[in-house]
Amino acid sequence: MRSRVVIFVIIIFIMSINIQFKNIDAGRSNEINTNETWDTDKIILENLTINAMVTIEPGVTVYLGENVDLKVKGGLKAVGTENKRITFTKYGEASWGHIILKSSGIFEYCDIEGTKGIADYTGIYIRHSKIDSDGYGIAPFHSDMINNTIIARNGDALNYYYDPLGNWDYISRHSPHKWVNDYYFTIANNTISAKNGYGIQIPKAYVYNNYIIDVSQDGINTKGIIKNNVIINSTIGILSDGVIENNSIENSHVGISGMEVKMIANNSIQNCSSGISVSAYEFNNYIYNNNIQYNERGIAFGGNGIVSNNIIENNNIGIKIDNSPSAYMEDGKFKDLIITNNSIKNNTEYGIYMEGSFPKIKNNNISYNGNGEKFHGGIYIRSSYGNQRHIIENNIISFNKNFGISFGYHSIGIVKNNLIINNGKYGISCNETLNIKIDGNIILNNNKFGIYINKRSFPIITNNLITDNNQYGIYTKYKSWPTIENNEISGHKIGIYIDSTSNATVLENEFYDNEKNIVDKYHKKDDDGSNPLYAIENQIVIILMLIIIVGIITWAYRRKKLCKQN
Repeated sequence: MRSRVVIFVIIIFIMSINIQFKNIDAGRSNEINTNETWDTDKIILENLTINAMVTIEPGVTVYLGENVDLKVKGGLKAVGTENKRITFTKYGEASWGHIILKSSGIFEYCDIEGTKGIADYTGIYIRHSKIDSDGYGIAPFHSDMINNTIIARNGDALNYYYDPLGNWDYISRHSPHKWVNDYYFTIANNTISAKNGYGIQIPKAYVYNNYIIDVSQDGINTKGIIKNNVIINSTIGILSDGVIENNSIENSHVGISGMEVKMIANNSIQNCSSGISVSAYEFNNYIYNNNIQYNERGIAFGGNGIVSNNIIENNNIGIKIDNSPSAYMEDGKFKDLIITNNSIKNNTEYGIYMEGSFPKIKNNNISYNGNGEKFHGGIYIRSSYGNQRHIIENNIISFNKNFGISFGYHSIGIVKNNLIINNGKYGISCNETLNIKIDGNIILNNNKFGIYINKRSFPIITNNLITDNNQYGIYTKYKSWPTIENNEISGHKIGIYIDSTSNATVLENEFYDNEKNIVDKYHKKDDDGSNPLYAIENQIVIILMLIIIVGIITWAYRRKKLCKQN
């Protein structure tokens, strides 16, 4: 009796194996030349070329052997359902080859696993599908991909420029678009990962609502319209010269980069080396309403355009601008870079750092910057070229750790109508500057100096309210020659301090409530500030120096002439 039971169990087991595999083909011929419908599972162990239309029914699994390619020259329609998906997978442990589309391919509710990639040369339509590739994902030429998951483990997820099989000649002959740049792909609602390549690299595309994570190169690289994507862990989140709007980018080397960017708006960019990096010399960039936080550099700028209404906070440097002057030239005039109405706060080194550039900085709140260990602060300008000037106007510059504005080597600028208040050491610092005009500002309650002038600087300081700075209203040293005129200077230990190597034109200022109005080491006397003779004495000194120089030149010329005659 027991032996009969055992035999019965064995028979049932064998029958179950037969039931499980009875609908699986043991192999296929090399070509299909008539239309077919696959309603049972298939095993394909050799390269298969489809010259007719093949329709795959819901729930079917197609197994492909090692390096086997599925070449579609007729058509392939694989339309599953949400509950009965179609699967393409490897037969055994090794990866199978490619799906090569030289004719139409339709995939809905498909799981394509273990492939080396899909090469699309004429047009592929994919929806609600998952591609988990051991190589690249899709090399699309003319595709509309919606609601997919694309995982490329050893290549690009979507790359229009990648031809894995060397079929450019076929593309140029048969494609209806023939690489026309006006064609736009639509890439939407995908989840994309590319461990060793690009997420999306397409010439022009509408790219929206994608989730792109763990991409070793660019998350999105395309001209076109890029909206509502989430990009995490990439080299460059978005590289584009199009419209970039409402994206969230984190943990990339560069969040957004471009040359001819039309608009960067309403994006959130965090934890990148550069949040936005733009270098456009012939095009206007519009960067507005972005939230740029916790990056090394919030915005790294090398061009012209408008930067407005952004939150640029908690970065290492808020805005870094570095240009050569020729970058701005158009018809012999310099284009404008306008930085306006931004909140630039709590950046560790500088709110704004500039070198060799001439922006207009207006109506910003630049506060609480420079909180690191080194000597940093609100706005730092290192150098200028030509006759162009920085314009810093109508800003609130406050509570920066060491300085509100610092002009460095060879700077030229206009500082006008700003509120410069409660900065750590200097309100404004001029160090080896050429021609800085400081006019109409309120410079109030800075910790040590209202205005600090050093190392052969020649600023013109007029019509300012300089009051209640902790020690000095204006401090000038080391062979500097400022002009100080028509200012109201009050509430200091010393209103104006001039060291022994410097000289100053001091004319018609109002002083009150200072312990000393003027300490002048150059003339070795103090003054209450009411005597305009400082200006007259300076002019006399300059005239005498000029007379002496002219006399020396004349004497040398006459002596040389006499020597020749003798």
